[in-house]
Amino acid sequence: MKNKLTIKIIINIFLILFFTGIILLSLKFIKLDQSIKSLFPFNEKLNLTIDLLQNSPVADKIIIYTEVNEKNDLEKSINRVNEIINDSNLSFTNTLPTNENITELMEFAENNSLLLYPYESKVNPFDRETIAKRLNSKSQYLLSMPFFNPAESFFNDPLMLGLENLGNLYENSKGKYTPQFGGIISDDGKSYIKILKSGFGTEDYNNIKKLKELDLRLQKESAKDGFNSFLFSTHLYFLESSTKIRVEVTIFFIITLLLLLTIFFLFFRNIFILFLSFIPIVGGFAFAFLIISILKPYFGGIALAFGATTSGIALDYIIHYLTKRNYYSSLKEVRNKIRFSLVLGYITTIAAFIFLLFSNITSLNEISLFGILSISFVFLISWFVFQPSLPPSTLSSRIINIKLPLLYNKKLFILWLVFSLGLTVFVPLIKFEDNVNNLDMKHKELEKKKNTILTKFKESSDSIFLVFSDKDKDKILEKSIKALRAIQKENQSLAFVSPALLSPSKNTIKARKEFIKKNFNKNTFLNELKKSDFNIDTFNIWLASIDNIDTLSVGKLPPFFDDQFESMFVQLRDMHYLMIHISKRDDAKKIQNILSKNKIDFFILDIYNDSKDGLITFEKKALILLSLSLIIILLIIAAAYKNIIYGLTSILPSVFALLGCLMVSYFTNNGFNLMHFVSAVLLMGIGVDYGIFITSAFKEKYSDEEINLTMQSILICTLTTISGFGVLSFSSSYSILSLGSSMFVGILIAFLTTYIALPTILRKYAEKK
Repeated sequence: MKNKLTIKIIINIFLILFFTGIILLSLKFIKLDQSIKSLFPFNEKLNLTIDLLQNSPVADKIIIYTEVNEKNDLEKSINRVNEIINDSNLSFTNTLPTNENITELMEFAENNSLLLYPYESKVNPFDRETIAKRLNSKSQYLLSMPFFNPAESFFNDPLMLGLENLGNLYENSKGKYTPQFGGIISDDGKSYIKILKSGFGTEDYNNIKKLKELDLRLQKESAKDGFNSFLFSTHLYFLESSTKIRVEVTIFFIITLLLLLTIFFLFFRNIFILFLSFIPIVGGFAFAFLIISILKPYFGGIALAFGATTSGIALDYIIHYLTKRNYYSSLKEVRNKIRFSLVLGYITTIAAFIFLLFSNITSLNEISLFGILSISFVFLISWFVFQPSLPPSTLSSRIINIKLPLLYNKKLFILWLVFSLGLTVFVPLIKFEDNVNNLDMKHKELEKKKNTILTKFKESSDSIFLVFSDKDKDKILEKSIKALRAIQKENQSLAFVSPALLSPSKNTIKARKEFIKKNFNKNTFLNELKKSDFNIDTFNIWLASIDNIDTLSVGKLPPFFDDQFESMFVQLRDMHYLMIHISKRDDAKKIQNILSKNKIDFFILDIYNDSKDGLITFEKKALILLSLSLIIILLIIAAAYKNIIYGLTSILPSVFALLGCLMVSYFTNNGFNLMHFVSAVLLMGIGVDYGIFITSAFKEKYSDEEINLTMQSILICTLTTISGFGVLSFSSSYSILSLGSSMFVGILIAFLTTYIALPTILRKYAEKK
C-alpha cells in the first residue's frame, strides 16, 4: 500500500512540475494587452475612430512642463530641463519650429503672398487707400527694425500680405508658431511647455518605461533645484494601467490560491487529497495557456485577471465528487449518482461562456475563450485522471459534517421571498454605463498633471479631433478653410491651423488669380509707390508676378512645416482624413455647433462619444441576450428532466443572482457595464449548476444524508468561488472591481436561494406529486 502511495505521489509531483512548466513556457509567448480598447463594442464607426487615432498627430506626443516662482528663473530652469532630456536614452523630435524655421516660413509667406492671401474673406487690398496705407506700413516696418538686412523675399511682398497671413497663422496656433526657447511660455511668464514627438506608440512598453524614468528624474531634479517640472503623455496612462494590473493579477492569483487551499483543507483535512485535487486545476490552466499562446498570443490583461479566478468555478467538479466519494462503495456507483448533475452543470456553465462569443467585444471573447478552455480541461482531467486516481475508500476525505438545520424553515423562506422580490425594484432603476474610460483605473496624478497644463496652456493629449475627409486632398483643404472662416467669424478663440492656409487647393488658387486680375490696377499701385519711401523699381519682381499671374504657383513649403502639415493627414484605404487636434471637449461641441449651422462636411472624432452609443446599445442588447439565454437553458434542463417545474427550480438561483448583479451596478453609481454583463453570464452558469444539483437530489429522492452532503458541496463551491472573485473587488481597475463585486453578491444570493428557497419549494412539489 505504501509503495502504491509513493508511486502516486511521484507521478503527481511529476504532473504538477510538467503542468507548471507548460504554464511558464506559455506565458513567455503571451503578450499582455492592457488597452481598454479591448472593451469597446466594435462597429464601423468605432473601427474608423481607432484606426485614425493610431495614426493621429498626437498618438506619440510628449509634453514637458516647467514652472518657476519668479520669471527671471525660467530660462535657467528650461536649460536644466533640456540637459536632463538630452541625458536620457530617448530621442525626441520637437514639434515646434526653431528660429530658423520661422525665418524660412516668413520668406515663404512673402514669396507667395499673392496666392496665400484670403481675398475671399478679407477686404480688397488693392484699392488706392489700402495700397497707400500698406506701403507706408512696409516702410515703417523697415525703419523700426535696426540692423535689419531684408532678404529678397521682403521685396516680393510690398503690401505686407505675407506678414498678415503669418499673424493669422500665429493667432490660430495658440502660440505654437511663436516659440520661445523652443517651446511656449504662459501669459504670466512663469510656466513653459515643450511639445515633442516620441517616435513610439502607446504599447511600446520598453520605451514607455524609459519615459517614466525620465519623468521621475525631471520631478526629482527640478524639486532639488527649486522649480517644478514633469512629463505628460498618453503613454503614461497605458503604463500605469499595465503595471497596476500586472501586480494586482499576481497578488489576486496568490490570494485566491491561498484561500482555496485554506477552505479546501478546512473541509477535507487531508494534505494528499488537497495535493491531488489541484492537479486538474493546474493541468486545466496549463492546457488553456498553451492553446492561447498558440492561437492568440496577444491576450488581454483584463481577461487574464478573470482567468485567475476560474479555478474557483473549475474546483466545483472536484468538490462535488469528493463530498460524495466515500458515501458510495465504488467509483461506478458515485458516477451513476453524480454524472447527470455534473455533466448537465458543465454544459450549462460552458453554454454561459459561449454566449460571450456573440458580444463582438475583444475582451469578452478572450474571457469566453479562457473560460471554455480552462473549465473544459479541468472537467476532463478531473473525470479521467483525478477520479480514477482517488476512488472511494482509498483515502479518507474527512469532510466537516455540517448539519443544515435551517432547511425547510418557513420564517427564513418568507425573509428570502421578501428580499428576493425587493431585488426586482432595481430593474427599472438600472443605468447603462456610457463612458468606457470609467472601466479603467483612476489616474489621479496624471489627471492632476493634465489639469495643470490646461490651466496655463490650451494643450492636451486627449484624443479629440476635428476631421475632414474625402478621396481628394484638395477637396479636404477646401472644406477645412471654409470651416476655419466660419469659426473665425463667430468665435476666433476656437480657430485652428489648417494646411490650407499655406497650401491652398487648386480651386482656391484659381479663384484668387481671378480676383487679382479683376481688382489689381498697376497704375494705381505705381502712383502710390511714387508717393512712398520706396524707389519706383523696388517691387518690379512682384509686379512681374502679377503680369504673369496665370503661370504663378505656390512654392514648396519649408521642410519643417511640410512635415507638420503632412502628419495631420491620415490615409486609410482610398480615403484621406485631415485630423485637427482639439484640446477640450467643450471646444469640440462649440465647433460642432458652428460648422453644423454652416452646413460644412466634417465630423468630430472622440473615442468617448464614438464608443458611447455602441456601449449603451450593447448593454441593452446584453440584458435581452441574458433573458433569452435563461429561457434556452430552462428549455434544455426541462427537456433533460422532462419536467418544466424542475427546469424552473434549476434556474431560480440564477434569476435572483442576476437581479443581485443589477443591484450592485446601481449602488456602485457608474451603472451596468460590460463587466457586469460578464459576471451576469457567469452567475447564470454557476447558479444553474447549484440549482441542478439540489433539484436532482429531490428528483432522485436522495436520503436526508445525501441531501445534506449535496448542500455541503454547494456551500464549499460557493466559498471557493467567492474567494476567487471576491478578491477582485479590491482592484484599482473599475472593470475588474465590477466583475468581482457583482460576482461576490450574485454568488451569495444564488447560494441563499439554493439553500433556503429550493428545498422548501421542491419538498412541497414532491408532496403534491
